[in-house]
Amino acid sequence: MWGNAPPFARGDYGGALDLLPSGESLDSTARGSLEGSEWQFEDNDYSTTVNGTRCTTPVTVRIVRNASGTVLLPKRFVKFKDDSTDQRIYGNQVSGYGTIGKAGGVVDEFIPATGVPANQLFQLVVEGPTKVTSDTQGDTTISVGSFVIPGTSADGTVIDQDTSVAAGAATFAQVNGAIGRAKVAVTTTATDFMIHMRRMGA
Repeated sequence: MWGNAPPFARGDYGGALDLLPSGESLDSTARGSLEGSEWQFEDNDYSTTVNGTRCTTPVTVRIVRNASGTVLLPKRFVKFKDDSTDQRIYGNQVSGYGTIGKAGGVVDEFIPATGVPANQLFQLVVEGPTKVTSDTQGDTTISVGSFVIPGTSADGTVIDQDTSVAAGAATFAQVNGAIGRAKVAVTTTATDFMIHMRRMGA
């Protein structure tokens, strides 16, 4: 963890606050020294002024840059940018919604529904409790403790892990694609629910 206090709170992102010096515009390199820094928060409900505790497990977030060129929505799984030859980029920038087998994290659930604009720095949950959204298709009947994987809609939503696939490449994809375990049961599509995000190695 870096320093004593994060540069911005849960639900905020870099360009929403006065992080840039006067006259400096937000581009793909602005405030680059923050990329990759990690912070821990209590698992509170930061959508309210009361901030009631949801559980005692800490949430680890990493400040990353939205290098996708478009808006990224909260509660969606996104992938680390993996097409750069610069070793500083992987793990510190994200390039869009994640698909099965890609490493990444979940966009801070408390960011406004309008999402994170391109080039903005924001908090990515890389480990611990967070909300995600179930896909509009595929198997969205998920039991408590089941692994979830990126869904086929390729929009950062998730489905239940398929443990019935034949041995081989399909099995490895299901195992490597698991982003975390459900903390509650889910029975419907397009539903926000809690998982415990697992760190994916970057």
